[in-house]
Amino acid sequence: MRIGLAIGAAALAALGACGPGKQGAGFSHAPSGAALFAQNCTQCHGAKADGKGTMAALIEGGVPDLRGLAARNAGVFPMGYVLEQVGHVSRSKGHGMPMADFGPLLGGAPISIEADGALVETTTPVLAIARYLAGLQGGR
Repeated sequence: MRIGLAIGAAALAALGACGPGKQGAGFSHAPSGAALFAQNCTQCHGAKADGKGTMAALIEGGVPDLRGLAARNAGVFPMGYVLEQVGHVSRSKGHGMPMADFGPLLGGAPISIEADGALVETTTPVLAIARYLAGLQGGR
């Protein structure tokens, strides 16, 4: 088994205990994309989404700088790709680096949106993270 898969599975198990903020008494809305990213993604991707999280050195092949997704895609933020990477919706084999399946951990009812010319099923928390990342493009 590749170390990236082992680390991804271990990270997912560890995050299950701290997971995203719970809605309920005292919460009137879902956590923001920035808060969800901070709670679930910074260990690998870093607080600045620069690929320099505390676990990054342990992941085979490294961790991408998520602030350059649009630059690596002819200047267009690849919303569908990001939704698939975070939520593992309709993900093809060999498409990107192995990453833990955060869709179920983040929860939320399924929603469908148009992304990159196709209808994509995702959840509100996954979409919030993707929109947060879209806002970070070009950041250094």
